[in-house]
Amino acid sequence: SVITVTYTITPKLAGCADGAPVVTTVQIEPTPQASLNNLAPVICNAGNANIQVSSPTTPTTAGNLMFDIAVASTNGPATGGTAFTALNNQTFPFTINGSLTNSSNDDITVTFTITPKLAGCSSGPVQIANVVVEPTPSVVVVNNVPTICDGGTPDFDITSLTVPSIPANLTFDIAVSLPPGVSGTGIAGSGVNGVAAPFSFNAGTLTNAATSSRTVVYTITPKLNGCANGASQVVNVVVEPTPQVSLTNNLAKICNNGTP
Repeated sequence: SVITVTYTITPKLAGCADGAPVVTTVQIEPTPQASLNNLAPVICNAGNANIQVSSPTTPTTAGNLMFDIAVASTNGPATGGTAFTALNNQTFPFTINGSLTNSSNDDITVTFTITPKLAGCSSGPVQIANVVVEPTPSVVVVNNVPTICDGGTPDFDITSLTVPSIPANLTFDIAVSLPPGVSGTGIAGSGVNGVAAPFSFNAGTLTNAATSSRTVVYTITPKLNGCANGASQVVNVVVEPTPQVSLTNNLAKICNNGTP
């Protein structure tokens, strides 16, 4: 807060009484300060920042206390959103609450640098808040055996280009849709949830009791804890039937040298 210093000047003449004192005051402004409260240090792609900016500083004129916001990113070309904008001459209190987007496969750190200012004085110490913006989870699937025999095992590999701030938060659910006539054992028939990439889906069997081929559909959904799911990928596995033959014996008995 402001400090007032009082000076009292007393005129004197040797051998005489002092003259009337004169009083003057000088107000000393405080160094401007900023205080930050980062309520959302990690957000999902297209989520909102939530940084509260306040100040304990009380100058003589409240309107003279302002602050500037500079913003930077570890991957500028992939960063967007309404919060990714520098602002000048903002007044306290203030909340940085716009959106931040991440179009890359890696997490991005957005840095907000807040500089408090007091008109006519030097700027105060800067304050920094970092916000990690997670990428949208993605999945890459390679179907190694798109067609299998009756009783065979599906075989596809799951990987991801996504690199979140905490790798263990990235998982995948694999759902299976069995057509009529097809049954399965193990994860081939039931699917599986919460697996981490890389993952090879090559356990269990698929049985086709029909007389024609059937297509089993696997849907792989990438998930990042606390964020919206990424785009699902679909894998089709064709299950061939067991070959069968039907016979009609038109001549169960023939003569010597006859033709069956």
